[in-house]
Amino acid sequence: MELADSKRFMLETLVTHGYSTAADIPETIWGGATKAQVEKWVTKFYKNHSVEKLPISNRLVNRFMVGADPEFTFMRDGEFSHATNYNLHVGLAFGADLAGRPVELRPAPSRFVLDVLASILAELRWMAITAPATLSADWVSRPYVNWDGHHDGIGGHVHFGRKRLNVREDEIKGMDRLFDILTSAEVFLRDDVKARRAKTNYGRYGDFRPQHHGYEYRSMPTWLENPWLAYLTMVLSKLTVYNPGLVKQVRAEVSGRKFIRNILAFYKGMDDDALIAYNTLSVLGYPTQAGKDFKQAWGINYTKLDVPKIQVDYIPEIIDGSEEDRIALFEHFRTGRPMPQITPKPNWAHQLPKGYKQTNHYIPSVQRKGIGELIAGTVIHTDQPLQIDMANGGLQVYGPPEFLATLPSMKEFGGVQKLNDERILIYLPKGLRESNEQVKEFRKVLLQYFPIWKASEVTEDSYKKFMERFKNAPKQAPVNLRGRELEV
Repeated sequence: MELADSKRFMLETLVTHGYSTAADIPETIWGGATKAQVEKWVTKFYKNHSVEKLPISNRLVNRFMVGADPEFTFMRDGEFSHATNYNLHVGLAFGADLAGRPVELRPAPSRFVLDVLASILAELRWMAITAPATLSADWVSRPYVNWDGHHDGIGGHVHFGRKRLNVREDEIKGMDRLFDILTSAEVFLRDDVKARRAKTNYGRYGDFRPQHHGYEYRSMPTWLENPWLAYLTMVLSKLTVYNPGLVKQVRAEVSGRKFIRNILAFYKGMDDDALIAYNTLSVLGYPTQAGKDFKQAWGINYTKLDVPKIQVDYIPEIIDGSEEDRIALFEHFRTGRPMPQITPKPNWAHQLPKGYKQTNHYIPSVQRKGIGELIAGTVIHTDQPLQIDMANGGLQVYGPPEFLATLPSMKEFGGVQKLNDERILIYLPKGLRESNEQVKEFRKVLLQYFPIWKASEVTEDSYKKFMERFKNAPKQAPVNLRGRELEV
């Protein structure tokens, strides 16, 4: 065995066996190295590499993107408070989850996990500014909530831009092992993890969902307690998916904290996320979940009365973190100083043309699976606010008779049936709401035939042009499909 191979194999055993010193390592795995060489390798393995400034060009072991959709809950006077109580919607960068109870963030994905964290920070700040009523509640990140006899599991899903099906099983098993390790290290609240698994449909090993970009791992609980806990969880998740075999081999007797230190040490010379996280261990120590109000931990110290007044007409599906956000997080990790309170500047087109509003102000999407995806990132005119609902096996669309009469038959979606003068039913194939591709196709139809526009494309005269277009259009004969069995 070449000396370089011996060195890598020996350092891998530090991760899998939990060794801490050269004396811990059996001579049988030195692979021809001398005692002095082994001691030198181990010393260098644990040495902190000082990083004084945020890296401009990142060294990253992963070529795949990392994303997330973490959840948390609002608590008032010790009682659970639904996200919908604060006028939060589904499908935005921050808002309610589909059930309407927990809050869900949808940060921008990136190869560099610090960028994902900066997006989370930006979205939390913008939620405080645009929905200041939320500041009167505690923002709580704990895996399990029991309210009025109901049980909610609060998730910290991590997304990976990985489409290689031949290695997915190994990746999921590696993530399961990581989940176990983080729980044993008390990064997560152990009792809450057990309750989430036992009393809800969440928290079981091997829980993942395919996505168009790859898949999301859904077993782990929320990790938004503070920036350090969030960063560590996502960095370790990235490294696990990069090399699941290493994590799967970690022995059961290895303490979670030894594993965390050793795997970050192993990758710190190859990956800037691992390097930043490894250095942070000596500054902030090992993070633990407490389930307390986490606003201040993220530098959100506004009160409902002194929140910055910034006019924002439109909230996008994703808000990118700014350079200021990235630097604030990096300096927090480097120095241990509290996160600063920063008033953000919109980095998206946040003002709509006169007369337009975000679609979700009119069309509710909570507990209406599929609606959020259809209307995400769209706007409608205040003179003609559409109403859309899922019912009777399809989409019910409400609108003026003269407009609805111009719609084509849409046979590719099962057809159109007139219910009354102001309501039609567009039949959807079975499984539409579970298929990303079919939702995309129907969304195209929605944007083509209805007075609804992408926020990035709408202009002040979009509605006027639309109305002129359909007034002179020939009427289409609707197809009556009542009682007909539709094929997938």
